[in-house]
Amino acid sequence: IGVRLVGSEMCIRDRINTAPSKQIKRVDLISKVWKDVSVGAKTLDVHIFNIRRKLAKLNVKIKYTPPQTYSILTGSDGYEGRLN
Repeated sequence: IGVRLVGSEMCIRDRINTAPSKQIKRVDLISKVWKDVSVGAKTLDVHIFNIRRKLAKLNVKIKYTPPQTYSILTGSDGYEGRLN
C-alpha cells in the first residue's frame, strides 16, 4: 500500500523528515516550503490535514507539539507505522 503526496505535500513531509531531530517549527516549515510566497497559517493547516489523512493509510502520524512544532511518528518512534 502506498500513498501519493503531491507538490507541497511532498515538500512538507520531506522538510519534517530532514529537520534536526525530525522536528520543525511551523514558521520555518512555511518559509522553507513556500519560500518567497506569502501564505497564511491556514494554508499549512490544510496541507497538514491532507497529509495526515493520506499517511493514516500507512499508520504514520504527523504530531503537533506546542509551541508550534511538527514531527512525524513512525514505527521507529514506538508507533507502529512506516514512512518511505
